[in-house]
Amino acid sequence: MTTFGFSKDAPRNHCGFSLLSTEKAQHRLEVGLEEHGAKPRDDGPRLADFVAPDRTAAADESGRGPGDRAGRFDALIRLLRLLCAERPVVMWLDDAHWGAESLAFVRHLLSTQEDGPLPVLVVATVTDEQLSDRELESALLEDLALRPGVHTLTLGPIPLRSRAALVRDLLPLERDLAALVDERTRGNPLFVLRLLGDWVSGGRLEQGPDGLRLRDGGPADLPDDLHQLWNDLVERALAGQPPEVGVALELAAALGQDVSMDEWADVCARSGVGKGAGPPHDFPGCVDTDGPAPAWIEEIVDHLVVRHLARRPVERAERRFAFVHGMLRECLVRRAAAAGRIERHQRRCADMLWGRPGHGMEERRGQHLLAAGDGRAALGPLFDAAAERHLSGDFGLAAGLLARASEAISLADLPPDDERRGELAVRRARLAEYRGRIAQAERWAIEARQLAEARTWPRVLGGVLHELGRIRRVQGRLAEALGLLERAIATTALTGDHYREGHSELDRGRVLCNLGRIGEAGGAIDTARRIFDRHGFKVPSIWSRIAQAELALTTGDTGAALALAAKAEDEYTALDHLHGRAYSSAALALILRHRGALPEAEERCRYAIEQFDLLDHAEAPVQRLNLAQILWEKGAAGPALPILEEQVSVFSADGRAIYEVRGRAMLAAAAAASREWRRRDVEFGRVRAILRVSALIDPDVTRALDLARRAAGSAGSHRRALAALDAIQDEVAARPSDPDRLREAP
Repeated sequence: MTTFGFSKDAPRNHCGFSLLSTEKAQHRLEVGLEEHGAKPRDDGPRLADFVAPDRTAAADESGRGPGDRAGRFDALIRLLRLLCAERPVVMWLDDAHWGAESLAFVRHLLSTQEDGPLPVLVVATVTDEQLSDRELESALLEDLALRPGVHTLTLGPIPLRSRAALVRDLLPLERDLAALVDERTRGNPLFVLRLLGDWVSGGRLEQGPDGLRLRDGGPADLPDDLHQLWNDLVERALAGQPPEVGVALELAAALGQDVSMDEWADVCARSGVGKGAGPPHDFPGCVDTDGPAPAWIEEIVDHLVVRHLARRPVERAERRFAFVHGMLRECLVRRAAAAGRIERHQRRCADMLWGRPGHGMEERRGQHLLAAGDGRAALGPLFDAAAERHLSGDFGLAAGLLARASEAISLADLPPDDERRGELAVRRARLAEYRGRIAQAERWAIEARQLAEARTWPRVLGGVLHELGRIRRVQGRLAEALGLLERAIATTALTGDHYREGHSELDRGRVLCNLGRIGEAGGAIDTARRIFDRHGFKVPSIWSRIAQAELALTTGDTGAALALAAKAEDEYTALDHLHGRAYSSAALALILRHRGALPEAEERCRYAIEQFDLLDHAEAPVQRLNLAQILWEKGAAGPALPILEEQVSVFSADGRAIYEVRGRAMLAAAAAASREWRRRDVEFGRVRAILRVSALIDPDVTRALDLARRAAGSAGSHRRALAALDAIQDEVAARPSDPDRLREAP
């Protein structure tokens, strides 16, 4: 993914974008995009950030910056469309077990195929032993494996009859040496390629009478496996060098696969590496020097590049390098661990990152502290990094960071009364709820509530009451949700947690709207907005406009609803907040459908679905339900029904009754229209059962029930028509109307 070539002669233009700064990568990309007739100013910056992320770029509450995956993925999709116009594209994701973002892109690519299929074959290769401790990547791969059009192939060793042919075709070795290579590598082609490549690059082969043999008749001291092979390569590269060189490389490996030489120099200085280490054999500059990266570090990198163990940027001024393979870096980390140095190395990396500005610094610092064995120190950065990922819509990465935070708590052996235990459970519950995993969210929330009440953690209690209120709302338990949110407001106001106080008030307003208590709902939403504005929470303040739009729609005032949602969209667009734009587009789709502007509603809805799919967000199935209703009202019942049935199944499995009832009402109407009375009665019975428990007021449920009533009446089934009429009357009887306060343009 990081070695795209964009000219028509792509194979000769793989140029190491991952080692370029964002600015240099953007320039190179713009040249390639122009060759394809694209507008480089539109997508150049986002693609540059994708292939060469600039770690100094900061993200803020708007969700902009390197965390803006949605923008990068959309830009890459547009690029693929350009490339596919010439010929089909094969995209190879090597070592995908280290590529959460690449796997997330594949999921996004699959989700866009229905709207505009692309002739793209994606091949992702993973190694089981590397995947075993990669929780996020494992989950992404499991999700991909279940999707249509995805096939999984398990590759074992090459068959015995083909192994000798592989070795023979690569190099004409002497028979005995070829047999030894075949026996040791056991059909692992990567092992064969690396071993023979090492012999060739090291000049260890010579021509013998029956083929290539080891020079000077030396013994074939073959490594046992790939790890030993890489380890042997490292040790040979370090042969004759002072110990400081090996320690310096360990520090580079602790920093990561792609290393900033300035950061590396800083870590080396903090570790005392290079001080007083007289000139080593190959590195005459191995002494402290002024400047960001001492000359001896440059010499070490050159030494690795010559031995094909590292690669530099095309332009050396970029001051970065990358290890050629993750297993090489892993060998260096193991080397440090065996010597008892790895925890100290990780601590120095964390110290170096302290206070550095830019996106992702706390995430990196937390990971280094955790690897150093300091769970207490790691917990704060991991919490902050998870919040940053959540804010930018990277829910999968946020979940992975919260899992690391759980490891940090276990490692730190926090006392039972440390409220960070409860805070972790609240954050996990919120993230699971955002992803539509309601049962999981409920478990985390109940655990957090028990901890908070048992140990008197008012701040944690305020957060979990808010989260439980949100969960109960989507479950259709509106009265319980209202009580929980009212308690959350009182608790968060007392603790000064104004962010959660405002959100609790806002969600209280939405529940009151669902209950038809329009005047109270409007007051709650106004209060929430005042809290957000008073304390400088821009994004939630905009979200309150969407809540006001929902309220206006409930009263039937579609004009006010449209103005409010459009205003929210303008404000989100000004912030370049893609997550918020998806929400506002979804709200506009719903309102436009009620106004009868179906083509525009469908366009808005499909955009929202695309964005929410990318985020793995719980709103994606909600918007598919809205799309089904749009298609139904356009007269396309055929495409609408499968979507309806699928989403109703999703909502039922997730326990999201507030959306399930809307889908079942539509299915009841569809069954009545086709005179499938038995199915109509089943769906109708479920609708009435949910409404009795929830007391929900939903204009879409009313519309669907009215369709069912008219269909039954037209078919002469007056009993069913009267039952539908009774349900409608039950649903709207207590519905107050207070539209006047909402008519004023925002």
